[in-house]
Amino acid sequence: MPTRLLFALCAWIFTGAALAQPSPTTDYSVTITDAPDPITTGATLTYAYTVENLGPSSGMDMAVELALPPAVGFVSLAEPPGAPYPFTCTTPAVGASGVVRCAATGFWMYSPRTFTVEVKVLATSGTITSTATVMPTNMTFSDPDLANNTAVAITAIRPSAPVARAVPAMSLGALAALAASCALLGVVLLQCHRDATGPDQG
Repeated sequence: MPTRLLFALCAWIFTGAALAQPSPTTDYSVTITDAPDPITTGATLTYAYTVENLGPSSGMDMAVELALPPAVGFVSLAEPPGAPYPFTCTTPAVGASGVVRCAATGFWMYSPRTFTVEVKVLATSGTITSTATVMPTNMTFSDPDLANNTAVAITAIRPSAPVARAVPAMSLGALAALAASCALLGVVLLQCHRDATGPDQG
């Protein structure tokens, strides 16, 4: 067989084998909790959301986002430990709503990582809905199960208790003056009664 024909045949075989290989996949999942629930206006609401690579591929680039609605204002983010793959995160400004996004290069299987976000409740009624989403950022990989890529936390807002008005404290001098005024008022009322009914008939 001529050499050129042999090389062409080998190239065709290897190219076909490469094209026949399925693209690598991995299943990302995310879960979220909220506390306290219900919550009052002005209180601090804490989200804890956990992302995990369920396989079968390791080392994929990924990102996880938490979308915060206008009903809350961002306070803080606690990232998981950096090793073996640190996350790079961006957040809204303190007091603002928006998206908390954290990305990692090479996320290994069965190594869940938990993020904690604190927000201040700005709304006065209704519910707060925040959504966590995980996604691969390397487009050569795919996720075969998108059903577990999103998790939602819905928090009820409880009306704040009415503020009790404090009764101002009175000093002993003020109490004595009040008692004297009441006694004087009693004398005046008694005299008015006598003037209206005439002298005693006894």
